[in-house]
Amino acid sequence: MATEEQLQLTATDLAGAFELKPVGEADMDKLRAWLAEHLRYLIDRDVGQLMQVLYRIDVNENEVKNALATLPFDESIEHVAQLIIDRQLHKVITRQQYLQPKGEW
Repeated sequence: MATEEQLQLTATDLAGAFELKPVGEADMDKLRAWLAEHLRYLIDRDVGQLMQVLYRIDVNENEVKNALATLPFDESIEHVAQLIIDRQLHKVITRQQYLQPKGEW
């Protein structure tokens, strides 16, 4: 389970990746809804930018394609949003695990 700090760092990273205003206080549901709203916008207006961001974040392309092909539109957007959050959260947790405090060299 992610901590509040990890969710906030994830939200900040995603805001930067998607060039958006930060979500503010982040919980998983609010973060997913915020991201899903932006994904809907990108699918309607700039799929190329969406694909670039998915590539940079390193979301599994097959999982995204499968969600978009097999689920109803709103469910697929929520699912893709969760895939993005999970991937970014994993990176935040990994950074925290391997971050060395200053002076420990």
